[in-house]
Amino acid sequence: MTFLSGKRHRIAELVLEYLGYHEPKVSAKEFDQCRNALLHLDEFCGTAIADEFGPRALEDFRTHLCSKKDTRNQKTGKTLSRRYVNSIVNKAKRFIRWCCKMEL
Repeated sequence: MTFLSGKRHRIAELVLEYLGYHEPKVSAKEFDQCRNALLHLDEFCGTAIADEFGPRALEDFRTHLCSKKDTRNQKTGKTLSRRYVNSIVNKAKRFIRWCCKMEL
């Protein structure tokens, strides 16, 4: 694995880098959960520049998830549960901390 050099990275690039770093360190189940959470983040702001992603963007991401329909059960038309949204946001925070630690 090679870490990206330079400063202007897109979120999608960093997600791929993080998943490559993270995969051998965790169980398959935890990796799938992390990948699914970061797919939501990539869908929301994958083309955004990582330097521009801050606390306000994280709050907007949480709001976006709260209004998103749960696709696991299409008949009910319910939105994602608060517990699931919090899980996704916590994984996104872990990803952001990793990016900061790696100075990406």
